[in-house]
Amino acid sequence: METISKFIFLGILLVSLNLFASPGHYNRDSYPNRDHGRGHGERIRIESATYGGNCRAQYGNISTDVARYCNNQFNCDYFIDHRRIGDPAVGCAKDFAIQYSCGRGSQTVYVAAEASGKTAHIECSGTGGEFPPPPPPRYEQIEVVSATYGGNCGAYQDNATRFLAQYCYNQNECNYFIDHNRLGDPAPGCAKDFVVRYLCGNKLRSEFISGEASNKWLYLNCNQNRNPNPNPYPQEQMRILNASYGPANVTNIVAYDCNYKNECEFVVDLGRLGDPSPGYGKDFRLTYQCGYYRAPQNIYLSAEAYGKKAALFCN
Repeated sequence: METISKFIFLGILLVSLNLFASPGHYNRDSYPNRDHGRGHGERIRIESATYGGNCRAQYGNISTDVARYCNNQFNCDYFIDHRRIGDPAVGCAKDFAIQYSCGRGSQTVYVAAEASGKTAHIECSGTGGEFPPPPPPRYEQIEVVSATYGGNCGAYQDNATRFLAQYCYNQNECNYFIDHNRLGDPAPGCAKDFVVRYLCGNKLRSEFISGEASNKWLYLNCNQNRNPNPNPYPQEQMRILNASYGPANVTNIVAYDCNYKNECEFVVDLGRLGDPSPGYGKDFRLTYQCGYYRAPQNIYLSAEAYGKKAALFCN
């Protein structure tokens, strides 16, 4: 009886030693889904997933789908298929971006356009805080907002938008040859400029080619390392839209003196404007705009306007 009691005591002692001496082994086996070689909590948690963000698709439009496939895994390969997830921007080559975390910190996976048919690989680094370098820029394709040929000569705004948008579609760099034979001549006899506003993602950029712009090259670039040009027509600078002295159109002459200034004083001078109707009193009419976003302003000098001054201000 005493011998049996000793064996029972030794058995209990061995079991106790095994439990308390190796708690880590016990804990790891108690959670079979945890990767023993990684730190605690380093499983994928999807924060957002967007298909077509470069084409202005809704942010996070497929977050739920990616999370269903990849959450709580150590690594995940997600196949991007527009036939399954839908096409949020038909006709536009769409990129794919995922933001996720691994316990702490946030990481990003980026797949360039067109992303459909490609696979996004997501994994949680075991280094506990060393994350991969930043992804390529999400927004890198040119989206032409407006293009105007001859705005300084009173031409309609956006008269070249369609041509430029078609030529530069789905590009992050674009060289465009300005040709009046293709665009048409909106103001014969006036040296016409060319003004473009375009988006690189959510950043508005602009380019300006002085008159005469025809037969010159225009270069648009969505490289993030490039500093965007300032707006060629800041809000405080003026553009002459139309000017007449009696029956004569004198827009080109007034624009030469006053375009791109904050203030301008123009004197009605027969030596420069000529006399379009000798012997008759002629008035002077002028329309100008400060930047693109303010309402045009009008100036009127009654007949006889010769020798009078028109004062223009953009404050």
